[in-house]
Amino acid sequence: MKPAVNAKLVNKAYVGDIMEVNIQVTNLDNSKVTYAIGLEGYNSEIAEFIAFSTNSVTLEVGETAIVTARFRPILAGEFTFDVSFTSLLGEKFNQPVSLTVYEEEGFTFDFNDNMVLYLLAGVLLVFIILLFVLISVASRKRRKVLA
Repeated sequence: MKPAVNAKLVNKAYVGDIMEVNIQVTNLDNSKVTYAIGLEGYNSEIAEFIAFSTNSVTLEVGETAIVTARFRPILAGEFTFDVSFTSLLGEKFNQPVSLTVYEEEGFTFDFNDNMVLYLLAGVLLVFIILLFVLISVASRKRRKVLA
């Protein structure tokens, strides 16, 4: 029997950010079932697939589980794919998912490892410039005192 599946975007999806989709699956069968979880119809040029929180779920009768799929969108627009559920008996069920990815609005600041280095280099540069200015001012005052 086909499971009940519902997919919901956890956070508003922006290009470059991590997008999380919670996929709720409920066993409507009369017995315990295990599903392998996969993606179909997925276009990697639109979003990079990162991972599922788990690659399979085992559900008792009526039990519900939530699996999270993580993506990093590359382009803005409609993003569609199917989440597939394949039972150990080979029965396969697909759940279509359609999401909207938005372009980042306004000024963005991606604070990654390189940014920390750039920030430290900038602070060091400002410190060196201030040091030269202080030495120059002190040197001028010393010349005036000696003259």
